[in-house]
Amino acid sequence: MSGFQWVKCDTIVKKPEYDLEFDTFVDEENTHAVFAHIVVHKWSASVLKDMLATFKEIRKHILCPLFANASEIEDPKWEKFVRQFGFRPIGEMTCNNGVTRKLFVHIVDEKEEQK
Repeated sequence: MSGFQWVKCDTIVKKPEYDLEFDTFVDEENTHAVFAHIVVHKWSASVLKDMLATFKEIRKHILCPLFANASEIEDPKWEKFVRQFGFRPIGEMTCNNGVTRKLFVHIVDEKEEQK
């Protein structure tokens, strides 16, 4: 993310099966961007179900747009994974190290949250 600098990493969920972290980046104009990052330690269908339910609950309280980017420009497995959480592609980004990656965003639908 050209112009953005990493500020901090907050661990939101820490379980034996996975960790959910939010990394905050800020640019020169004090614009913030928060990236979601899941580290999976143990994979199973029940772990995925738990991750999806936990993420849904967290999004009731953390309403800012969340971003995610793949480590590879084309990674169909990763894209399928993040789409299950509601992330949608919005383009590509060039990271500070010069690597271009697909950028995804998750926006809370206020109408959906009121149900």
